[in-house]
Amino acid sequence: MGANSIFAVGFVLAFFSLSLSTASAGIVETSFHVKNLTVNRLCKNQVITAVNGSLPGPRLRVKEGDTVIVHVFNKSPYNLTVHWHGVFQRLSQWADGPEFVTQCPIRPGGNYTYRFNLTGQVGTLWWHAHSQWLRATVYGAIVIRPRKGQKYPFVKPYREDTIILGEWWNANPIDVETAGLATGAAPVNSDAYTINGWPGDKINSCRPSKIYRLDVVAGKTYLLRIINAALNAQFFFKIANHNLTVVGVDATYTNPFQTDVVVIGPGQTTDVLLTANQSPGLYYMAAHPYISAAGTLFNGNTTTAILAYQNATQTPIMPVLPAFNDTPTAFTFSSNLTSLITSPFWLPVPKTVDEDMLVTVGLGLSACGGSNSNQTCGGLFGQRMSASMNNHSFVPPRSISLLEAFFRNVSGVYTTDFPDQPPMVFDYTNANNSFNRGLLMTPKLTSVKKLKFNSTVQVVFQNTALIGVENHPMHLHGFNFYVLAQGFGNYNPANDSKNFNLVNPHKRNTIGVPVGGWAVIRFRADNPGVWFTHCHLDVHLSWGFATAFLVENGGTPESTLPPPPADFPQSWFVDGRTLAKRIKTSGLPSPHDQVKDYTGANWECPQCSCSLDIFNKESSEWPGLPSGMKFDPTDVELLDHLAAKCGAANEKPHEYIDVFIPTIDVEQGICYKHPENLPGARRDGNSFHFFYQTTNAYAKGQRKRRKICNRSSLKEDVRWHKTGKTKAIFKNGAQIGWKKILVLYGTVVGGSKPCKMNWVMHQYHLGANEDEQEGEYVVSKIFYQAQKQQSEDSANIGVVDEVLDPKTPMIDASDPLRPGKTPLYEDVTCDYVIESPAQEPECFEEKYLPPLCTDELKDDLNVPACRDDSKAIDLDVFYNSFSGQDNMVARYSLCGSSFYTDDAAGAAKDISLGTTYLENLELGGTPYGNLAELYFPCEDGFSGRLDWL
Repeated sequence: MGANSIFAVGFVLAFFSLSLSTASAGIVETSFHVKNLTVNRLCKNQVITAVNGSLPGPRLRVKEGDTVIVHVFNKSPYNLTVHWHGVFQRLSQWADGPEFVTQCPIRPGGNYTYRFNLTGQVGTLWWHAHSQWLRATVYGAIVIRPRKGQKYPFVKPYREDTIILGEWWNANPIDVETAGLATGAAPVNSDAYTINGWPGDKINSCRPSKIYRLDVVAGKTYLLRIINAALNAQFFFKIANHNLTVVGVDATYTNPFQTDVVVIGPGQTTDVLLTANQSPGLYYMAAHPYISAAGTLFNGNTTTAILAYQNATQTPIMPVLPAFNDTPTAFTFSSNLTSLITSPFWLPVPKTVDEDMLVTVGLGLSACGGSNSNQTCGGLFGQRMSASMNNHSFVPPRSISLLEAFFRNVSGVYTTDFPDQPPMVFDYTNANNSFNRGLLMTPKLTSVKKLKFNSTVQVVFQNTALIGVENHPMHLHGFNFYVLAQGFGNYNPANDSKNFNLVNPHKRNTIGVPVGGWAVIRFRADNPGVWFTHCHLDVHLSWGFATAFLVENGGTPESTLPPPPADFPQSWFVDGRTLAKRIKTSGLPSPHDQVKDYTGANWECPQCSCSLDIFNKESSEWPGLPSGMKFDPTDVELLDHLAAKCGAANEKPHEYIDVFIPTIDVEQGICYKHPENLPGARRDGNSFHFFYQTTNAYAKGQRKRRKICNRSSLKEDVRWHKTGKTKAIFKNGAQIGWKKILVLYGTVVGGSKPCKMNWVMHQYHLGANEDEQEGEYVVSKIFYQAQKQQSEDSANIGVVDEVLDPKTPMIDASDPLRPGKTPLYEDVTCDYVIESPAQEPECFEEKYLPPLCTDELKDDLNVPACRDDSKAIDLDVFYNSFSGQDNMVARYSLCGSSFYTDDAAGAAKDISLGTTYLENLELGGTPYGNLAELYFPCEDGFSGRLDWL
């Protein structure tokens, strides 16, 4: 039978199987509540992030063809996404989960419902967090059984059980990752390994209170679903005196083969049959790491569980595990895997290759301090540890996900120039190149590889010896791939391609690239979307060991990326008052080319296809946004923006931050004029924000601010007074700065006592010192505190130091301020009158100063002093450009669900805004810097939606 006939038969079998699956499919619906949980491991209590109060998290039990609906409620203090590892996500690409690749994170306090189908897959997959290192404790199994009417292609097991290998730190894993990234060095190793959440009883430092136990009946056969959920450890796994039969990997059937050891990398799953055929007793199940990199420090502990025959009481028997660096055993296990081609889901290997790629993978370095050559980091040669693919070290976007940018046609978020071949050819696996500084430096890029729909892609993952050579588990989202061959040394296409297995290569989603070697995979790009591919050692992923495949649409509804669901956590940017007049066109060859001719250019709404003449220079300004949205970042977010302003940890301010937090470049900063005269200020309760430097911050003592001077003055000085205690602000358990609350006081004409003027300021500064330093950059939030009506009973209410900001930013309508939502201050009626003074008070000359981080702040943040050479903003022009755009307030860089405004009838109206197109916007030197673009959920044209503006 010819190859084409084999392919046709395989396709018919697969189609027939999928059709039956659809007919018998069910719905599995559940909820994940993600929140803090205190557990005891290694004889100490530890707060972890967990799902539904358990470690591991809940097991999803489904049948092939079922639709899964998981409502995720993020009650943790961290941003969160969930990845359904190995699920194809056909027509549900928005549910794949990697943060800023297919979605923005679910913010603390938010929720999102993941919906996807499990057709064409039987076996074991798993789910885990895909934000930072949360997956250290946020993970669980997905068990996919055959649909009704189908059976396993092996002996029916008496019972099934799931064995999840994990990793444990006596610390918050988020803090471990953050500390490593802050210094540029490798993070600390874990303290233990776990089986189903428990380290076992072989940890010398602690005798456990519990160990996982699997009870078996002699003579029975069990299906064990083994999952490696560890962050940074590959494992050898054995059961004392028992052989195992491998029958599946990564939810694909394999030809059975016997082994006494399973080698499993992070992200991989292996299904094995165990027959309880030994003398009744207790037998350890044990795992310890496979350490492929020579000369590295590692956690050499062994995690254990117990296999218990009925009525057995003797001391458990311990298996003899391979040596930590037993690469031959690891390679033999992987190379023995082949596919069961009689599986109903098997399709023959595509013979023609459309995209042939050689991708080097390995470690490297990135610059420690940018242009500051004096800064030293904790990585090799004083630089930062890094990792790359073809010398591109991946940096995810932070304002919009790659998938949304692809769907919305947003330019400037990523480039499609990921190379098919290494940029430099060298002896990749030669250890003499390990510390060749000419090969180690890796640029930080957001580059992806674009693929035509249904093209056949072949990738050779070529390991390198740079810094150190080790096995790398490479994971591809959205697909299974054929593993055609593996080997050691440098890949030789002329010789090594002769050894390709094109008959029954095993299929999976994660492959361990051999230490000092290579692996060849092949897949058909028949799933449109953006699909992350990366090393599943999370320490390497944090360093940039990733890229993505962007698969174009296929031209039919079944091969076209659908719109995101209504509750999708979207990223959107708005400037709050007006929208751009000029933007770049996304159709130019280069995203950096500027629009020269506006004639005839337009933008088409993705939903209703109505055309907008957005390039016409004579057209009026775009309308603003609906009222009821506001820019109101949390304390931590404001300090993050301030740290970026000062260049902390080489961070750069967001390119549009000046639209939301302008900089006042005058000597006395915020005190150079009365707050009502500051650009954008209104007395409607909305907040407005500014960066500025503090100079002569306190005129008299620690509770008085310096006076305000605005060329026309009150009878007496107007001053900011600090009220209450200065509050320390913490992020991930570490203090990052401080917050002061100040109230404006002035003098009533004819009065003798200062009175409150209802203006409130929250001022933030970085560092460990409670008081800001002279010349230090700060950021402030200012708002007008509406007077509250006081009764006799409440007349004596004192000043409340502070009501904490909500843990997560909320999109609230501009309601009257209410107790519990904003700080309460005693209100004093203060109808002040401005008089012409006999003598102009002393005023400081307005002087533009470059931004400056003080040396003291530099010491606290371990960053150099920063100066901003950008042009100062003309705040008056900035403000005047917003005239007529009342109540147009917005959130900056919001990754959340849809928000609500009120329609004319007063009923709640759900207005879901998609992403904006800021990357397309042209930045000029004029008020057109107030840029944003709104994706309108229109059905009947742009003008038809102006009623809700």
